[in-house]
Amino acid sequence: MPGRCANRVVYFIARRTEYTPDDRWQQAKYKKLLTHGEKHRYVSPEVGNDYFFGEDAAREGGELLICEGITDAISAMQASAPCLSPVTVRFPKQDHDKLVALTSRASRVVICNDAEESGAGEAGALETARVLHQAGRDVRIASILRPAGVAKIDVNELVRDQGPEALRAVMAQAKNLPAFLLDGIAPDTDPAELEMKLAPVLDAVVQCSPLERDTHLDAIAKRFEIRRRTLAELVSAANAKAATTATSTTASAPSRHGR
Repeated sequence: MPGRCANRVVYFIARRTEYTPDDRWQQAKYKKLLTHGEKHRYVSPEVGNDYFFGEDAAREGGELLICEGITDAISAMQASAPCLSPVTVRFPKQDHDKLVALTSRASRVVICNDAEESGAGEAGALETARVLHQAGRDVRIASILRPAGVAKIDVNELVRDQGPEALRAVMAQAKNLPAFLLDGIAPDTDPAELEMKLAPVLDAVVQCSPLERDTHLDAIAKRFEIRRRTLAELVSAANAKAATTATSTTASAPSRHGR
């Protein structure tokens, strides 16, 4: 399968199928091109795996879907959903700036990773959502309903078995980061544990616009019967934490002018 960027092929990746010979050299699910480096100096420096799958789709603007695998991305595109994929569960930290830049024209970013027992897909989706939310993107997390007794279901399987309309329905129900995090906290949570569990929600809330922030705080107050005065104190602490983090990040960033 070719990877394209700016209408040219920049990489290739292959996937094991039912027709792949069953020998010791063919056990990997995916095969990727070797790239130039210390171990493979004979490979041309022109061969690089530093592209995301679907970068051209990300630059078109409009709603953008992010999912895990390359087959998920292809199925999404066949379902008329422009899609970007890191071809793994999450984007490498060193590529976060590139991800933020690529999504600058997107009106909304919907992340739909694998739904699986291990929770790895959701963990990766949350990490990506936090990066984009902090950058000011309208980012949502979509969840595929995993049938009882099924260990994993992904975008490719959803489109294959239920059609493009099923993917559109899942994307339409996607929730923004604060709402997604809030849904993960049971309404009857022990008050002694509630402040700790609310911390990630409030970290996301303080990065929202004033109107969005007020809506989320109303939802928190209603869900747990918390007084707004108490919430105001928690929000103040979250704001202070965000300010400290921002100052620390700025101080540790390398100078653009160098030495």
